[in-house]
Amino acid sequence: ALEGVDDCCTLANVTPGAILHTVRKRYGDRDIYTNVANVLIAINPFRPLDIYSTQYLETYRRSTDPTSERPHIFGLCAQAFNGLMAG
Repeated sequence: ALEGVDDCCTLANVTPGAILHTVRKRYGDRDIYTNVANVLIAINPFRPLDIYSTQYLETYRRSTDPTSERPHIFGLCAQAFNGLMAG
Protein backbone atom coordinates (compact mmCIF):
# COMPACT_ATOMS: atom_id res chain seq x y z
CA ALA A 1 0.00 0.00 0.00
CA LEU A 2 1.15 3.50 -0.71
CA GLU A 3 1.40 5.08 2.70
CA GLY A 4 3.50 7.74 4.34
CA VAL A 5 6.23 5.38 5.56
CA ASP A 6 9.36 6.66 7.34
CA ASP A 7 11.69 4.91 4.85
CA CYS A 8 10.70 4.54 1.21
CA CYS A 9 12.82 1.38 0.96
CA THR A 10 10.14 -0.42 2.97
CA LEU A 11 7.61 0.09 0.17
CA ALA A 12 6.67 -3.00 -1.84
CA ASN A 13 7.51 -1.15 -5.08
CA VAL A 14 10.07 1.64 -4.93
CA THR A 15 9.35 3.84 -7.93
CA PRO A 16 9.65 7.60 -8.44
CA GLY A 17 5.85 7.84 -8.22
CA ALA A 18 5.73 5.87 -4.95
CA ILE A 19 8.46 8.03 -3.43
CA LEU A 20 6.67 11.22 -4.53
CA HIS A 21 3.38 9.96 -3.10
CA THR A 22 5.06 9.03 0.21
CA VAL A 23 6.77 12.42 0.53
CA ARG A 24 3.52 14.22 -0.37
CA LYS A 25 1.53 12.19 2.19
CA ARG A 26 4.11 12.81 4.92
CA TYR A 27 4.20 16.53 4.09
CA GLY A 28 0.43 16.63 4.49
CA ASP A 29 0.89 15.04 7.92
CA ARG A 30 3.51 17.70 8.78
CA ASP A 31 6.35 15.14 8.56
CA ILE A 32 8.87 17.02 6.46
CA TYR A 33 11.61 14.38 6.64
CA THR A 34 11.56 11.05 4.78
CA ASN A 35 14.32 8.46 4.47
CA VAL A 36 15.35 6.57 1.38
CA ALA A 37 17.87 4.16 2.95
CA ASN A 38 20.62 6.48 4.24
CA VAL A 39 19.42 9.52 2.26
CA LEU A 40 17.23 12.09 4.03
CA ILE A 41 14.64 13.94 1.95
CA ALA A 42 13.66 17.29 3.49
CA ILE A 43 10.72 19.39 2.30
CA ASN A 44 10.41 23.07 3.21
CA PRO A 45 7.23 23.31 5.32
CA PHE A 46 6.82 27.07 4.70
CA ARG A 47 5.69 27.41 8.33
CA PRO A 48 7.25 27.02 11.77
CA LEU A 49 7.28 23.48 13.18
CA ASP A 50 8.07 22.49 16.74
CA ILE A 51 10.58 19.78 15.79
CA TYR A 52 13.87 21.43 16.70
CA SER A 53 13.50 21.56 20.48
CA THR A 54 16.00 20.31 23.03
CA GLN A 55 13.67 17.35 23.63
CA TYR A 56 13.99 16.27 19.99
CA LEU A 57 17.74 16.76 20.06
CA GLU A 58 18.11 14.64 23.18
CA THR A 59 16.02 11.84 21.66
CA TYR A 60 18.48 11.44 18.80
CA ARG A 61 21.59 12.18 20.86
CA ARG A 62 20.77 9.47 23.41
CA SER A 63 19.60 6.87 20.90
CA THR A 64 21.91 3.87 20.47
CA ASP A 65 20.49 3.49 16.95
CA PRO A 66 19.40 6.82 15.43
CA THR A 67 18.11 4.97 12.35
CA SER A 68 15.39 3.40 14.51
CA GLU A 69 13.97 6.85 15.28
CA ARG A 70 11.68 8.85 13.00
CA PRO A 71 13.46 10.56 10.08
CA HIS A 72 14.97 13.89 11.21
CA ILE A 73 18.06 15.99 10.54
CA PHE A 74 19.11 15.30 14.14
CA GLY A 75 19.12 11.57 13.35
CA LEU A 76 21.31 12.10 10.31
CA CYS A 77 23.73 14.18 12.39
CA ALA A 78 23.76 11.54 15.16
CA GLN A 79 24.61 8.86 12.58
CA ALA A 80 27.46 10.97 11.22
CA PHE A 81 28.79 11.72 14.70
CA ASN A 82 28.59 8.06 15.76
CA GLY A 83 30.44 7.07 12.59
CA LEU A 84 33.21 9.54 13.30
CA MET A 85 33.55 8.33 16.88
CA ALA A 86 33.69 4.68 15.77
CA GLY A 87 36.56 5.52 13.44
